[in-house]
Amino acid sequence: MLCDICKKNQAQISYRQVAGGQETILHLCPSCMANMGLLGGGILAGALFGEGHTPQVQRRCPGCGSTFEQIAEKGKLGCAQCYDFFGEDVARMVGKIHGNLTHQGKIPHSAHLAPRQDRSAELAALQEEMQAAVESQNFERAAVLRDQIRALEQPECARGEGEQ
Repeated sequence: MLCDICKKNQAQISYRQVAGGQETILHLCPSCMANMGLLGGGILAGALFGEGHTPQVQRRCPGCGSTFEQIAEKGKLGCAQCYDFFGEDVARMVGKIHGNLTHQGKIPHSAHLAPRQDRSAELAALQEEMQAAVESQNFERAAVLRDQIRALEQPECARGEGEQ
């Protein structure tokens, strides 16, 4: 049986991986197993390569062959499989660089406060005007002002849907 990764060498090892409740079985040759970082030396390496020979192990993406060290140095992943293969390592690296794993965007933190403050001032003015219209028994004007107040009190996303 040929290796599932390189499709060239004879597979000598069946590697079973359970992730997220799904079982994957890979049939691997010793070199692909070493490239993927699955050989940690010791008994298994001694049995495969002979006593005293422990291969230098670096985990490599099965898709493009990139190591995490190369990814960290370049700041770019080699292929789409790198996201799955080095997922936890990349998340840790991003957390160290950015201080957070949640994207904050380019909008300043205070940008969302100004429209809300303007809106609250406008709401207060409309409510005063509506109260004056009710006191002067101008109910038609009061109804129009009431509708304007309700429109301003709706969240922005709800107001945006009706305008399109």
